[in-house]
Amino acid sequence: MKKISFSSFIVLFISMLFLTGSFAQDTPQWHLPEGVNARIGKGRANDVAVSPDGTQLAIATGIGVWLYSAQTGAEIALLTGHTTAAQSVAYSPNGKTLASGSGSEIRLWDPSTQAHKTTFMGQQATSLAYSPDGRTLAAGRWQGVDLLNVQTGERNSSLSGHTVHVRVLAFSSDSKKLASAANHREDATVHLWNARTGKLLRTLTGHPRHVHSLTFSPDNSTLASGSRDDGIRLWNAKTGKQTRTIEEWSDSLTYFPDGKTIGVGQGGTIVLLNANTGDVLQGLPAHKDGIHSLIFSLDGSTAVSSSWDGTTRLWDVETLSFITVEGHFNFHRSALSPNGKTVAVVNAANIFLYNTLNGQFNKVLDVGRRGGVLAYSPDGGTLAIETWEDGRQIHLLNARTGKLKRSLRWEGDGVRSIAFSPDSKTLASGSWGDGAIRVWNAKNGKLQYTLSEHTESVEILVFSPDGKTLVSGGGDRTIRFWNLQTGQLQRTLEGHRYWVQSLAFSPNGNTLASGNGGELHLWNPRNGQLKQTIEGARGEALAFSK
Repeated sequence: MKKISFSSFIVLFISMLFLTGSFAQDTPQWHLPEGVNARIGKGRANDVAVSPDGTQLAIATGIGVWLYSAQTGAEIALLTGHTTAAQSVAYSPNGKTLASGSGSEIRLWDPSTQAHKTTFMGQQATSLAYSPDGRTLAAGRWQGVDLLNVQTGERNSSLSGHTVHVRVLAFSSDSKKLASAANHREDATVHLWNARTGKLLRTLTGHPRHVHSLTFSPDNSTLASGSRDDGIRLWNAKTGKQTRTIEEWSDSLTYFPDGKTIGVGQGGTIVLLNANTGDVLQGLPAHKDGIHSLIFSLDGSTAVSSSWDGTTRLWDVETLSFITVEGHFNFHRSALSPNGKTVAVVNAANIFLYNTLNGQFNKVLDVGRRGGVLAYSPDGGTLAIETWEDGRQIHLLNARTGKLKRSLRWEGDGVRSIAFSPDSKTLASGSWGDGAIRVWNAKNGKLQYTLSEHTESVEILVFSPDGKTLVSGGGDRTIRFWNLQTGQLQRTLEGHRYWVQSLAFSPNGNTLASGNGGELHLWNPRNGQLKQTIEGARGEALAFSK
């Protein structure tokens, strides 16, 4: 197989580490990687923790762990060192240690000085929880939980029984029991363990899908589990029997320190429930989007709510006054303008535009409804964004003003990918469910034809530089070439072990790069021959240098 010299071009592996929507001028530019001009935002909040005395807040993100003053909301520090995204954080009961976890290590910090204490290498920690007596650190991992010695990181017990990563942990206040859940559709069980011996006490079943949160009542008699799918279930923590179902869906939940009230994150509202009857006591509008975390400080004085809208709020439990920490948006989609000067990123119903040279915020475009997949036209005049709240649509917006030009509508599954032709006259959209590709006239909004050869989602679309060919990569692990004028399938390429996540043509059109999470293929697009395979290359997104 012929090898290709990499001196002729550069393939850029772009890993989007949770871009955020905070204005760059308001974000401390700490610990910037070499060659980076500015950071846009602070990273999505993967997990939050409040110190036992309620004075400090820790937020785990893709770029590190942010520390804030709970009194003022001011940034204290950004703790860096994890080689991958920080997924979890937990304070020790005495407040002298902060643990942060990733997919490959746990790091311990002094939260008062921000000094790094030690690292437990090779230890997964998709979730973390200290036992209230301070003797044990529980770390969620693939298919189980490890109970660690807090000083050495040695495993006291390894608990197995889940089928995917464990992302939810809760200790009873007497440190005798540990509850675990996966927060995944493939594992809706709750496991109840003896936290001293590691013995499985009960497996609680009943939720049909995701179990988002777990919390013990202060007297340890009841375990509450929350789900968006079928509400809240209360379990006898000793026998494992279900005692009540509360028909209130939840993204997060926690018992109030007095045990009489359960706080529930329900969309952007904190709903207070009578813990005995399940009756709604009060609804407190708190955020503009779903609340993924709701916790109390150990002393009960401070409550913390963290939302997908990018804000985390610290509440005074007595007065319900709050301080807001901003900047931890989940910008899950982005697009770079053709001239490279602007990056557009999507959060909820807004598109935020930033200057790529200095990270400065330029403008926000209000889409009016939640947006997803985003793409610039090559002429720079149009932004295409998918929406779904009032039917499947792609809105074509003036890229400068945000004014709606036209909307493309259809019946069927939602959009997974969008691409414009080089002349900006044609738009192609690929679906995430039925494998359909729709080709539109971008000038008048008319559907030209639908292509239906993929058997799973259409992950990526790209046009050849001459605009004559559309190439699609799918969840079915195939790459398909289409004649743009006729819509005819020209060629199908196979060879990826996993779905095809990214595609890019070289500027001269002589090479097509295709990638996924573990391998990169380089193809001759004229005859479909594989030129080279690069193993271990993470190619979630690809681009050639000009």
